[in-house]
Amino acid sequence: MWKFLQNIMGRSSTYYEELMKSRDTEAQISAQQLEESKKLISPLIKKAYSLEQAPAPTGLQKLYNNKGKSVPYYKSYYHPNHILHLYINLEQLEKHESNVQLILEERKPDVDLKEIPSLPMWESLIHLDLEKHRQLVKMASGQPWTLYKKTKQELVGNPIINQVMGYPQWIVNDIDYRKLENTTFLFQMELLDKERVLYFVFNSTSQNSEFYIQKW
Repeated sequence: MWKFLQNIMGRSSTYYEELMKSRDTEAQISAQQLEESKKLISPLIKKAYSLEQAPAPTGLQKLYNNKGKSVPYYKSYYHPNHILHLYINLEQLEKHESNVQLILEERKPDVDLKEIPSLPMWESLIHLDLEKHRQLVKMASGQPWTLYKKTKQELVGNPIINQVMGYPQWIVNDIDYRKLENTTFLFQMELLDKERVLYFVFNSTSQNSEFYIQKW
């Protein structure tokens, strides 16, 4: 059911590495540049929601990993179109994908979820909308990352770690974005140890859920 997606390949090109040097916190962005950038980027805003815990399902299913060991029920969460039931074997989390299993219950939640605007990270913008990325680079040559950071802050505020839908807020930029084709972002959550974040997507081709693990 699961495809383990740890240690994903993918590095920046020389061109991209040069752009990353634009992370100058002292860079000056004019009001005109900021307004033009906001008009350019605002169409990318997606709806996201705060991650809210849902009641445990009645009659928990018994799930097992590839070794036949039980995978304990962890928590359930609300999604606009589902109830997400998550099972995790925390001690064996990173040894095999079968130690994390997600059941999507096809049921709309009976609560109103808090809506949050979401924008992608700068590192993923080039993969999501190359033309907008190019326009930002042209708009603020030498400091496009700073311009995007200020634009994102003005449009959506500070991103949150625990969220449903919207754009994933990756901790580490080591993603091979080709692997995200034909996937829909479900949610991300920080584990209780606050050292790891799980990201869940649904692959429309395989009709399976997949996940990533990243560490702070």
